[in-house]
Amino acid sequence: MKAKIKTWNDLPEFSTWPARFLSGEEVQRSKDRKQLEREYEKEKWGPLLDGLGKNGFQLRQADRCALAGCDPQPCWVNGELKVLPALKALLVYRQLVQQKLLPHLHNATALVELGAGYGAIILWLAKQPAFKNLPCFAGEFAKSGRELIQKISVSEKLSVTSGTCDFFDPNITDLKIPPGALIFTSMSCCCLPKLPSTLFRKLSGFKPSSVVHLEPIVEHFDPSSLMGLLQQQYIAENDYNRNFLALLRAGEKSGLLKVVKNSPMVFGMNPLLPCSLLAWKPLKKGSC
Repeated sequence: MKAKIKTWNDLPEFSTWPARFLSGEEVQRSKDRKQLEREYEKEKWGPLLDGLGKNGFQLRQADRCALAGCDPQPCWVNGELKVLPALKALLVYRQLVQQKLLPHLHNATALVELGAGYGAIILWLAKQPAFKNLPCFAGEFAKSGRELIQKISVSEKLSVTSGTCDFFDPNITDLKIPPGALIFTSMSCCCLPKLPSTLFRKLSGFKPSSVVHLEPIVEHFDPSSLMGLLQQQYIAENDYNRNFLALLRAGEKSGLLKVVKNSPMVFGMNPLLPCSLLAWKPLKKGSC
């Protein structure tokens, strides 16, 4: 296997997806509630919870276990394809998230991640000087993910409160989010093929200082390029979200919110699913 990846022609060395697309193999998956429960509860965070229970609940160990078997992996970094060790790719992404959140941190009363997985991002941020004294909240869909966040938080003496997060539910979370919180999502909204039309109205109702999303946006994938076509096909085959940007634009048009940042394809641990950065602030008037 090549140590470097220069163009998309090299991608098949690292990923079976291009060959599967061209073969006509039926690979389409449906992301409904039942499928997500199976994927995250049964296949991901449940086994991770069991495994860490034998070795202690430390974030570093959770990272190693969660990324086992992922080396090396091609990533989308600063507009280029690069091959990175999985743990290095995770660190680069964490640093990117921190960099994108810092401009919105001024006067924030808390930091809230919705769709936090096992806490890979929020727990790491809670250790960083800029966030260390800020109350942190983590909402997660899978019960085992919530348990992992809480156990790692206690083990590492971090101030992170876990609760539910369910984008299928109009209420989204049972967390008591304080007004003025900085809310962010990271590769979580993309898990629903179609987000509810009330999403941004509900998020605005929490009265956040700002909301930052790092999510794949299908409209940002260029259909006139091979790269964009592969990315669009990957979204379709895996049933990832396709209405996020439309809902965000509708919210802005209605006067519910103001988009303050829209940066396409800032990073991807999977180059076929790079995330874009979108940030917005709620407005006092308007409805979606």
